[in-house]
Amino acid sequence: MLKLPTPIRSISCGRVHSSCLDSANKIWTFTNWGRPFRLSSPILSDPEYAPKQIECGWTFSSLLTKSGHVFIWWPFAGSMGEVIEQKMQEMDSEGDKRVYAAQGDIIPCVPWDLDITPTRLPPIPTLPDLPNTGDTEKSNAAQLVQIAGFDNHIVGLTNHGHVLKYGSLHDETGVPHGRWEYLPHFSEVDRLREQPAFSDESDAAKLKLPQTMKITHISANFLHFVAYSTGPSSIVLVGDTVANSESQPKIIRELQNKSVISVVIGDYHNAALTANGKLLTWGAYSNGALGLGDPFKLGPGTPGGFASSEDRTAAGRHLRNPPSVAIPTEVRFDHNLNKPRDRFCFATTAAGWHTGALVIDLEPGEGKDEAEQIEGLQKGSSRPGPSHRQLEMPPIVPLPGIFRVGHAGRGNFGGVRRIQHPDSDTS
Repeated sequence: MLKLPTPIRSISCGRVHSSCLDSANKIWTFTNWGRPFRLSSPILSDPEYAPKQIECGWTFSSLLTKSGHVFIWWPFAGSMGEVIEQKMQEMDSEGDKRVYAAQGDIIPCVPWDLDITPTRLPPIPTLPDLPNTGDTEKSNAAQLVQIAGFDNHIVGLTNHGHVLKYGSLHDETGVPHGRWEYLPHFSEVDRLREQPAFSDESDAAKLKLPQTMKITHISANFLHFVAYSTGPSSIVLVGDTVANSESQPKIIRELQNKSVISVVIGDYHNAALTANGKLLTWGAYSNGALGLGDPFKLGPGTPGGFASSEDRTAAGRHLRNPPSVAIPTEVRFDHNLNKPRDRFCFATTAAGWHTGALVIDLEPGEGKDEAEQIEGLQKGSSRPGPSHRQLEMPPIVPLPGIFRVGHAGRGNFGGVRRIQHPDSDTS
């Protein structure tokens, strides 16, 4: 637990940093746990720019205000990155500003204020009316109500259901060259009727498209974003960093009309939560982030396992990962139990090579079985397997100075190094 001056009410994480909003509506950013800084720019005290949402992209942080404005800042790049680096050096030289080891469960912090005005993005363009959203009234003007950040880009969602994307946001110099671009194929139900999944398939295979649709949620991480509606006729649409006004969404058949209420994204894996408490995952194995079980214990051909017993044997010798899972597959929460148990997932999260879920037991007598489950996991954790591969690592490796490969001319400070994952196409 971090010892901060005020309680935190929301938090968002990037690749090597995080930002949060406290109970007094003040904005904090962490480039390390011990020295968080509070944005103290006077503009953030203006009622027009009262915070609504804090959101981290891959290497930037962003703020959505209640009036629909978006501010961006880069703690590792540009003018802010230079000021932070200088401040860290000053604090290193001051004995009373050093951060000491945690005492018990408390991590002491040395907070400080940073008076730099974040970069404000231009306003969204005039947008078309969206027919067939199910809204009976649209008296209010369209404005952003949600944002989601990923690698050098940000997606936005309006109160009417428009999905937009802004880039490139590699640092503050890129903002003047970017613009909000409306994504009609992620917003309009009539555009979706043109998609093969909803039109060209046989009657038996064709997906049913609702008469009305309004995108109500967006999420993003690393290279992909998801725009989706909720309810019994929920629609889930997947895009990426290069999406533009002509781009078609990726439509995963198994996620449509499934009462999806939440979609979260890791670096190379994904998870979707349904209204009936089922968690579905797909994508790369990512050290077990799919939660589908031990691939060496799953039967050949089982999602999350190996294609054949021969592949499984070879993988055990050469420490190879199982293949990616293309079809969203339900996660069981009763691994290593003597008998199946009915459990209900009511929240989920994902990032990097991790997935988390909040789950409740729907049957009595959980305690004994839970102890057996934990014991089984502990016994199985010592077996060497594909998760111990030394050649596979998360796509960002924090290095001194933090360096990004592939963006010439930016300098070493503020970048990151990306390593290609062998199963990177998991959207």
